[in-house]
Amino acid sequence: MNLSNLVSTVEAIEGFVFVVVSEESMARDLSEILGGSYFPAHDVFPFDPFSPSSEVIKSRLQVVKQLYEKKSRLFVGTLRAFLTPTISVEDFTRSYFKLRAGDKVSPGIADLLSASGYRRSFTVRTPGQFAIRGMIVDVFDLLTHSPYRMERDEDTLLEINLFDPLTQRSVEKVDVARIFPSREWLFTQESMDLAFKRLELVSMEHEELDALLDRMPGLTQKDLHCLWKGLPAYSVVLVNPKRCFEALGDFLEEVNDSMTDTVLKEAFFRYSFGKVEDFLTATRILRMDLEEVWTGRRKVVQKSGRQGIEVTSKEEIEDFEFGEPVVHEDYGVGVCEGVKTMDTILGKREYLVIRYRDGFVYVPLDMFHKVHKYIGTGFVQLDSVSPLPWKRRVESVRKELEEQIRFIARLYALKRVVKRPPFPSVPEFEERLRKDFPFPETEGQKKAIEDVLSDLESDRPMDRLVTGDAGYGKTEVAIRAAMRVVANGGQVVVLAPTTILARQHFRTFKERLGKFGVKIAALDGRTPDSERKTIFESVSNGSLDVLIGTHAVLSNKLKFANLGLIIVDEEQRFGVNQKEKLRRFRESVDYLSISATPIPRTLQLALSGIKDLSVISTPPVNRKPVITTVAPYSERIVRSAILRELERGGQVLYVHNRVADLERIAKKVASLVPHARVAIVHGRMGKSRMTSIAEGFHAGEIDVLVATSVVQFGLDEPNANTIIVDDAYRYGISDLYQLRGRVGRSDKRAFAYFLYDPAIESKVPRERLRMIKELQKPGSAFRLALMDLEVRGAGEILGLKQHGKIDSVGLIMYNRMLSEIVQQVQSGNKVMHEGELILEGIPVDLVIPADYVEDTLERVRLYRRLSAARSHESIDDLESELRERFGPLPESMRRLLRYVKTKIALSNKGFCRVKYDPGGEKLIVELAGSRSIDLRHLARWKSEIESNRLVLSPVKSREVMEVLEFLSTL
Repeated sequence: MNLSNLVSTVEAIEGFVFVVVSEESMARDLSEILGGSYFPAHDVFPFDPFSPSSEVIKSRLQVVKQLYEKKSRLFVGTLRAFLTPTISVEDFTRSYFKLRAGDKVSPGIADLLSASGYRRSFTVRTPGQFAIRGMIVDVFDLLTHSPYRMERDEDTLLEINLFDPLTQRSVEKVDVARIFPSREWLFTQESMDLAFKRLELVSMEHEELDALLDRMPGLTQKDLHCLWKGLPAYSVVLVNPKRCFEALGDFLEEVNDSMTDTVLKEAFFRYSFGKVEDFLTATRILRMDLEEVWTGRRKVVQKSGRQGIEVTSKEEIEDFEFGEPVVHEDYGVGVCEGVKTMDTILGKREYLVIRYRDGFVYVPLDMFHKVHKYIGTGFVQLDSVSPLPWKRRVESVRKELEEQIRFIARLYALKRVVKRPPFPSVPEFEERLRKDFPFPETEGQKKAIEDVLSDLESDRPMDRLVTGDAGYGKTEVAIRAAMRVVANGGQVVVLAPTTILARQHFRTFKERLGKFGVKIAALDGRTPDSERKTIFESVSNGSLDVLIGTHAVLSNKLKFANLGLIIVDEEQRFGVNQKEKLRRFRESVDYLSISATPIPRTLQLALSGIKDLSVISTPPVNRKPVITTVAPYSERIVRSAILRELERGGQVLYVHNRVADLERIAKKVASLVPHARVAIVHGRMGKSRMTSIAEGFHAGEIDVLVATSVVQFGLDEPNANTIIVDDAYRYGISDLYQLRGRVGRSDKRAFAYFLYDPAIESKVPRERLRMIKELQKPGSAFRLALMDLEVRGAGEILGLKQHGKIDSVGLIMYNRMLSEIVQQVQSGNKVMHEGELILEGIPVDLVIPADYVEDTLERVRLYRRLSAARSHESIDDLESELRERFGPLPESMRRLLRYVKTKIALSNKGFCRVKYDPGGEKLIVELAGSRSIDLRHLARWKSEIESNRLVLSPVKSREVMEVLEFLSTL
């Protein structure tokens, strides 16, 4: 039977219909063809240590919601999906609730949200979370992707707003908040008692239990409920039934073999997985063999719109945890031990406690902004509490950095003198090319394209670096640039460090530009002589538009008819001789370099004056973080990881960096997963063989590709979403980061496994294992980029040999110095720092109450923002944010904001130091050199003037803030 027969047969069936297929990719595609609802299986095994992805849970709950709303009758999925329990329509209905302004809100709203599956956190940033801070309730609804902020007054709801999870600010007032369940099980006393009873011999932490119940929701159900249960009648259509039952058998066999905890295994089979015979007691069962081979190779189309794009702010970059190394700008590198609240003679204060080699420094509120995270690559050496050695070290780094920046600035200035004819826009081609791009452009990508095309329109040769994480769309920027040059009659060279990357670019450029008549060829070290001769002739007579290849394209025998643009991918991967040839090219030809070496925004801004730099920092819409596991090697982990990926129609990369072992590894993989199609690729292969395998993997003809790290650059397969790297400790952190970037390039959840031989664990340097294990932590990509790639990036992009220098002061401090020096080199003037107003002995409580902002780290972040504030507008904005996030300000919070505002006003009025002497009841004020005060305004007090000092008396301690506020108005 063909596909059209299947469609017409299913459409003719009345009532509820369950179409069962063998693979997730087929279920997804077939649901679109049939106009039904895709009901996915969990994307983890029951024995995995983490929950199913929120996207899978959301999709399953959406189907339950459609049943509740009577909007769907046709469901497509695998046997595993339909036999995995989910929440019943009745429980879904009981857990769904609406809230409007004026509604009464129960004091037990936290229990209500927990029962509906929401996880409590201090700050709500992702769907499925809620927070209660005083009279403020934040809830991020999973099904509607709506973050609600609700303000209440005791038991009455006053107002509902949508808020931005990134900025935490309200953005739009709404009439109603619709809160749907966010899990497939209910967190009630009854359900938890039932789960504990069934797991009485299993010991686990709360978070582990949460994840377990997400994977096995049936443990909480008195009567196991699957989607089809409770329906009055339904039909089942089994598509390729033999393969459907084989896939289910493979899954159950894997669970049986890999679930080592016998209690959990028994609980799964007994309480959390339906029986296929029960499912097949349908009103009608049809078995249909589909003649067409389903490849599962659908185009990944990403929806447009802003959906949870993760952007890292300056504050997040500089944030630190307690116990981590930090840098105090005046004292150097220490360890932040926490916050200490003290009752002093001046009032209640909170101090940041930093441990140094020989003592502690207590940082007051006014100086919090001088403390930031320490980021470096080496072993952290703590400084002394004496600031002199630190200041000498900072000055040494500054002096050496200034010499290098002046040299680099001269080189770039020389290039800007050279002129060439501009490459004007060719709208008829460029607009078609833009519309033909299958993905929505991110903001960062749009800006990079604009930057590059603007460079080409000018009369000076471009020399720009476009950088961004793996899969962020840098290649498309290069394609747009190539189109502009070719459309104006120029030729383009694209240079890549590996054959695989060159071939990947060749395929992509041909797919995008070939339809416009652009002639493209590939050249590398293994190109046959006959083909090489043809390419050389085409280049010299101008009939070839774009040449893509490895260092072979730098051959002295190549004579271009009209070379207009060189595009270099990962320039730092080339050798000294190749770099020298490139340097000669870039002096006269437009030069575009693209790199996956991330650059922090601070460094981007610092370099903007001397190098043209475009940073794509926004990930593609729906891009998910890669779930990373670091563990000793085991066959069970390898087998489970491969089976999980193949079950959902995906592909796997297995990286082992010794060519001699690849055959053995491939045989081992084939024995672990017998039905998987396994192939090998490495850099010593013949070009045609390597190309054939890469194309086979791209076409979906290979399930598992066993390779050396040659795949680190150039493999771009959205369907490959699991990577296994063994002997991971042998790689640099940047290499592991790049390898992990090979997966997670679509809207699917991706997995990375970094494995090491358990027998040699004791011999692996602890620091190396610690750094590898950092990859497991949430948000690790950015932290590691700062630790390793970005530090390296400063050297590779600018030619600065600064590893030791960066480590000695920390990357953030280094970037600030770099920014100042660039500004100084550009302007020719020394950067002047504004003197900070110093307040001493001011008797006032200065604390953010712990019962107002409960999270200590959040209080530290707020203190840092207050300390760094330089305008009343910024304080007003922060005050508004505090009201939105935490509710009405208590008196102590208002007092703190008043203090900071007064300090800012005094600083702006030219006051540089204020000291209160309680014994003599004197307020001593020091003025900047040009500042003067009319004493007639101060008739209330006895006043004395000594040089630039003003002494007021008598001033009672309770009057000090009032006097300071008065002075700030003069």
